[in-house]
This record gives sequence, C-alpha cells and structure tokens, in this order.
Amino acid sequence: MAEPTDVTVQDVQDRTEFDLETRFSETYLQTLIADVVALIVDECPRVPQRLAAGTLTANNYKRVVADAVKRILRNPDGMASESEGGYSYSTSAVVASGTYWLTDRDRRTLNGIVTGAVYGSVSLGVDGGW
Repeated sequence: MAEPTDVTVQDVQDRTEFDLETRFSETYLQTLIADVVALIVDECPRVPQRLAAGTLTANNYKRVVADAVKRILRNPDGMASESEGGYSYSTSAVVASGTYWLTDRDRRTLNGIVTGAVYGSVSLGVDGGW
C-alpha cells in the first residue's frame, strides 16, 4: 500500500528522458514533488483511501505526480509557440507562472470513475420512421 507522500525523485526520473539532477537540485525536485502531492490531496481527497484500498495503484499515482512535475520542468519559460523565420515566440501565462495543474485525465485516474444510480423511466418502442 502506497502513501501519498511515497513519491521520490527517482520515481520522477524513471519517467523522464533527461537526467534531472544535472539540471535541477534534489531539494528543488523534492519540493516540486511535495507541492504536487499537496495539490492532489487537496483537490482529490479520496486518493489516500483509494491507495489504501488498492483501487488506485501506486504506479498510476506516481505517474500522475511525475507528469505534473514534468509539466513544470519541461517548460520553465512558459513557451506556448516559437517560430524561426523573423523569430517570434509567445508564452502562456499559466505555464510561465509555474502553476501546478492536473489534467482531466489525471483527475479521472486519481478519483476513479464515480458511478451512481440514475432514476427515471425509459420508453422502448419500434419506430418505422414514417
């Protein structure tokens, strides 16, 4: 059973194509991980229970944390687009701010699929279309 705090720099490194520690300090990486974990616990409060119950695997949880951390690390300048001829670029204020965010897919992974009963009635019939 994994705990929400069980994500390490190595978990992020295992999911990254470049060497993190040559570009970023371990303290910085640990801080990013802690910030993302805090965001997840705040925005997806069922995560600890889902991890304990095994309905959210430790691997999927670590992947979501690593993906959120990598979104910050891969684009620290917040570039949204870049051109070469007559050079130009544009930035995204959200990305450039260093704001952590979870994608809809991340939220579905963390929260699971919530099902509930639908009440009402349905009519079935054959319609000839004429």
